[in-house]
Amino acid sequence: LLDSDKPQVQRWAALALAIMGPEASQAGPALARALAGCDSFRVRRAIAEALARIQPDPEAVREALVDARLVLERGG
Repeated sequence: LLDSDKPQVQRWAALALAIMGPEASQAGPALARALAGCDSFRVRRAIAEALARIQPDPEAVREALVDARLVLERGG
C-alpha cells in the first residue's frame, strides 16, 4: 500500500503501521523508501510519525532516509 499512486492510500497505510507500533518495525525500510517518492506533505508527515512509533533498526533505514533527504533537498 505504501507503493500506491494514491497519496491517501499511502497515508492510511503509514498511519496503520504507526498504530501497530514496534510490532511493525520490519516495515521501517519500506517507509523510509516511500519518503523519497512522496510529494505530499501529509503523507511524509504520516510516514515520519510511523517511523517514530515503530522504532525500526537504525541500520535498516539509514540508507533509505539519506536517499529521501537528498531527493527532498533537490525539490523532489
